[in-house]
Amino acid sequence: MSRSTVRPTAGTAEARSAGVLVALAVAGLTCLVFLPALGGGFLPWDDESNLVANRAWRGLGPSQLGWMLTSFHKGHWIPVTWLSFAFDHVVWGMDPRGYHLTSVLIHGANAGLVSLLVMRLLETGRGVEGAARLAGGAAAALAFALHPLRVESVAWVTERRDVLSAFFFLLAALAYLRAVREEPIWRSPWGWLALGAFALSLGSKSMAVGLPVVLLILDAYPLARIRGGAWRARLIEKAPFALLSLLAAAIAMIAVRSGGSASSSPTSGWPSASPSRAIPSSSISGRPSCPSVSRPCTSFPSISILGLPSIV
Repeated sequence: MSRSTVRPTAGTAEARSAGVLVALAVAGLTCLVFLPALGGGFLPWDDESNLVANRAWRGLGPSQLGWMLTSFHKGHWIPVTWLSFAFDHVVWGMDPRGYHLTSVLIHGANAGLVSLLVMRLLETGRGVEGAARLAGGAAAALAFALHPLRVESVAWVTERRDVLSAFFFLLAALAYLRAVREEPIWRSPWGWLALGAFALSLGSKSMAVGLPVVLLILDAYPLARIRGGAWRARLIEKAPFALLSLLAAAIAMIAVRSGGSASSSPTSGWPSASPSRAIPSSSISGRPSCPSVSRPCTSFPSISILGLPSIV
């Protein structure tokens, strides 16, 4: 029979409900702040070659799904991200506002997940409860979600892979924190949920490969699951996560070599675009730059977050 090893200190129904309400409020505020992104359109950079000129991803038929699973388009293997674009296309067609809305909603969900994760860590590691726990989770999540560095990932449609990978990464971490209440974690469905979410995160963008290390750090603190010789069991426990990381890293290397780089010269590793292409004409003349495709010209969106203008 499984044995509980880590129990929450703020496990009452009232505390859980309050945490969920705070997470929903954080998610809603984040979406509200990023609503200006809906007017951004498709950018003349990678959005053109990834989404506008490329028709291979548009649909959910066998040919489109096969392309998503096997494509190394522009040096990336991101089938889950392509699938999210395909769902957008079914709903919105090629209206960029729908694609931006999806990214904003995912980022809002990420903010809510960060708040839940921080609350869980505070209660486990420091025994923080009540209003302090809620305030700490909300403050950390808003600092993450509203930082100007988030603008690129949210307001640039191509970078959907960032917010989508983060979404499943956070889900995996939260599921793991729930799974460790039982020993071993693979007896709990939460352990398998964590592994599945990790696989989806890697399928969104390979930057998630570091999750096994993050889980080991959490085992050390605040979970205190590494004591004496327990580290060997913890390493073995992380083997499925590590195998997925190695597989994703290998696929990413093949993708880079097969699909090329979107921003680098194959010989030098430095940006291959000339200055006239790297700097849009709108930054000089104040007029929008025009991509070399037969569609209306799109200007670069300007989004102000917490009073700090960010241009993407």
